[in-house]
Amino acid sequence: MMEKMPRRRDPNLPHPDELAWSFGQRVSLLRRRAGLDLKELARRTGMSTNYLWRLEQGLIVPNLRNVARLALSLEISLALLVEKVDISSVVLENRVYTKREKPHEGAE
Repeated sequence: MMEKMPRRRDPNLPHPDELAWSFGQRVSLLRRRAGLDLKELARRTGMSTNYLWRLEQGLIVPNLRNVARLALSLEISLALLVEKVDISSVVLENRVYTKREKPHEGAE
């Protein structure tokens, strides 16, 4: 039987970053499946338990190096780690950037 990722208590409440939440839930599921607590995963990854807790809560998005460290520590592939992460909230559009003027030399 396929194990499903846990859902938030109230799916009607929006999460500020659905991608971060989905990835955090995936890490939590795979960590528990491996029989690890946060302290042991922190030891294996070299990350703090606070960082991992925040990651699992969807409060932060890890960089690629930390994603690789998680996969290695869980003894799984990167592909398996992100396999069921919900990316439906990702928007494909250019960000708006405002060009800043360079200060003139000698201006006061």
